[in-house]
Amino acid sequence: GLGDVYKRQSDASYFAALALSQIPEAESALLRAAQEPRTRRYALIALKERRSHAAKPLFEKALHAPDPALRQLAREALTQLSQ
Repeated sequence: GLGDVYKRQSDASYFAALALSQIPEAESALLRAAQEPRTRRYALIALKERRSHAAKPLFEKALHAPDPALRQLAREALTQLSQ
């Protein structure tokens, strides 16, 4: 699945994102990180895991990203948020 794609690219960053998704206080830092190209992907993974409604505009923006995996992540996150 999508997680495997990201995991292969960087195990450490992927697992850090999942860990951050579990920390309530991390939300504002993740929202900022999701706006930086270098950290965007992993911040969005964590925000998706958190089912963060605050990140909805960032997921909507990611629907138009050049990276197809990022677009898929955004679609999945928005679907989750709408349920």
